[in-house]
Amino acid sequence: EGGKAAQDFLDNLRGNAPMENVVQSARRAVSNMRVARSAAYRSGMADVGKDKSILDFTPIDDELNKVQGISSYKGQDISPETADVRQKLNSIVDNWKTLDPSDFHTPEGMDALKQKIGNVKNSLQFGTPERLAAERVYNSVRGAISEQAPQYSKVMGDYENASDALDEIQRSLSLGKRATTDTALRKLQSIMR
Repeated sequence: EGGKAAQDFLDNLRGNAPMENVVQSARRAVSNMRVARSAAYRSGMADVGKDKSILDFTPIDDELNKVQGISSYKGQDISPETADVRQKLNSIVDNWKTLDPSDFHTPEGMDALKQKIGNVKNSLQFGTPERLAAERVYNSVRGAISEQAPQYSKVMGDYENASDALDEIQRSLSLGKRATTDTALRKLQSIMR
């Protein structure tokens, strides 16, 4: 190609360019992938937002009833923390049911409910009964939307695939926020060999 590209190549080859430039360039590329993933999600959700059908809460209610058995024995709570989370989840869903169905019970509105429950889920420690209860209710909301609005399932599948690819790239190349530049540079150099 010559020109600036050739000069940049020679500077990097001879050690005249800062080594951090390569890592910063890779991090920018990952950031651009994140932007593209978000744009595709917003575009797909715009189509989902056009669907004004009112969704049924029955699968969510069924799951809320099932999670009542987590950390309880014959109707008695054996973990106050889990009981608090179950109560919080019930309260969130019950409150959502009282909101205007034409706005909040549509696929887009139910996605917002899923996100609200996801915030509760993400605040809980992995491997705990509290997290299990929140994950199950979260998945029931997602399943209810996907079953009743199939285009939502495609949007979320594409978003998850893109997220998994981004996580894999960041992990494999040590491009996360806590990774050192030296480690990332070594990994980038090893793949170029």
